[in-house]
Amino acid sequence: MRRSTIVPSALGTRPSTNGPSTNELKSRNISRLAEQLARLESNLSELQSHVRVTAIQAEAIRRLGGLQAALLMASGRVLSQDVRDD
Repeated sequence: MRRSTIVPSALGTRPSTNGPSTNELKSRNISRLAEQLARLESNLSELQSHVRVTAIQAEAIRRLGGLQAALLMASGRVLSQDVRDD
């Protein structure tokens, strides 16, 4: 003889009266996503500002490297002339 057992569903067929409703959960999730999107937008604008500054600094560093190379070559010539004169 077989016994039939009723296994309750994990999701349940009745809505829970203890927890928030589906619409409340959706509303909370949407507001949380809106906050995260606002934070992301703020971070992206800050990143864009940093990228602009970095581009300006990279150009200045390139010019500074050229000046440094010129100084090294000039000092090399001066020092080599001093060695030849001695």
